[in-house]
Amino acid sequence: MEERFGFILEKKLSNVLKELGIKTEDNRIVFGISDDSREIKSDWIFVCRKKSGKYSEKYINDALKTGAVVLCDNDLNVKSKNIYKIKNIELEIPKMLKIFYGDITKNLIVIGITGTNGKSSVSGYITQILRSSSKNVLRIGTHIVEDGKNDYKIKNTTPDCFQLIQYFQMAVEENISYIVMEVSSHAISQHRICFVRFDYVIYTNIDSDHIDYHKTRVQYAFTKLKLMDYIKKDGYGIINIDDGILCNINYFYPNKFITVGLNDSHFKIHDIDLTDHSISFYINDYYFYAPLLGKFNVYNLAQAICVSYMLKISMEKIQQNVKKVLAVPGRMEIMNGNGFYVWIDYAHTAEALKKVLIFANKIKNNNIYVIVGCGGNRDRRKRKEIADIACKFSTKVIFTTDNPRYEEPYKIIYDLCETSYKNYEVFENRRFALKYTIKIAEESDIIIIAGKGDEDTQEINGDFYHFHDGECVRSYLKREG
Repeated sequence: MEERFGFILEKKLSNVLKELGIKTEDNRIVFGISDDSREIKSDWIFVCRKKSGKYSEKYINDALKTGAVVLCDNDLNVKSKNIYKIKNIELEIPKMLKIFYGDITKNLIVIGITGTNGKSSVSGYITQILRSSSKNVLRIGTHIVEDGKNDYKIKNTTPDCFQLIQYFQMAVEENISYIVMEVSSHAISQHRICFVRFDYVIYTNIDSDHIDYHKTRVQYAFTKLKLMDYIKKDGYGIINIDDGILCNINYFYPNKFITVGLNDSHFKIHDIDLTDHSISFYINDYYFYAPLLGKFNVYNLAQAICVSYMLKISMEKIQQNVKKVLAVPGRMEIMNGNGFYVWIDYAHTAEALKKVLIFANKIKNNNIYVIVGCGGNRDRRKRKEIADIACKFSTKVIFTTDNPRYEEPYKIIYDLCETSYKNYEVFENRRFALKYTIKIAEESDIIIIAGKGDEDTQEINGDFYHFHDGECVRSYLKREG
């Protein structure tokens, strides 16, 4: 279970409900609010929404047994004087959170990063640059929240609003001034960021992803764009102007975007040099070097540089900090084998994988092997596309299991095998796929393990089993050595 924090937030229940348009003579003091029945205590408020589905009554009964008060929008068989029904409860949640936590982002500098690819890398680079400039930063990202001292596991990219605001409160309690957070399209659509107001919103790129949820690419892009509705009055968006979709969003929010890219922009990138161990480039008149790989990291780092400069860190200081920036674990993470190289990357879309493979082909001296699968219960249409890209740009592909969820792994792999290319093999067991590929690798080969990055579990039929690509690779390399 993820970490939660029990801050003492004393409020009189009658005053809280009055703000929500509900009259009560219950003047008890309530000490907290949550939508997770597992953390509810006596004299807390439990918020239960329709999205809880058939489990609503169980959660409510659990909360009532602890002595909590329940706010819900469901028609229930459960009867209690401690249940209050609120119509359109989702619309009231920002007000509830403000009652307990106040305008929590008012005195924080909040940077949000969204996009199909690159969110974790950009958030990681910003965090490193700010910390190298003696700033206290809380980073909230894919599966992790960290403040430089402690790590807290989360189950997705952006936590739900009740959990998220507790991390913000933790930042306030620990005198942390900067919050750098990834914002997924699901989080925007599901109002998980309803209380957040951003100083800067960074758009890395917009491709096609989560079509199983958003239904169309246009709806997906529109959802991403709505993040600008959460920006502070004096805040700005920062966009990759070279992206085919982002180059047009200036029209929706005139004079609210700072542009970064090779094309004419506020922060113009030029004179890029890519090697097998580094990137270097200019932004306007300033030269930057970093021990990172690939053109996509030029864009990621350039946006991190842009927001750091907007936060009043000098370009000269940023130049020094960037030299020390490290790859985010599981994002173009490189391991040295016995004369060959292993790259671990989170690339789980065709476009992201293509960028990694194009770069690999530019610097290769021998074979390129790709180990890849696709997540279950997600858009099936992208599976053949990913398989085609992997086979087209590599010597051999090993199709394997990713996170099958509630789908049979062999059915996912069958969809991948629909590719017209024949340079692939199949190992359903991901551990065996890694072991086999390391076994056949030769001098100067590149093995690219795509899709899971730094994830440390594999989801199968609702259960989460420990599995980490990096750990497996290190184990096998040690044995082979």
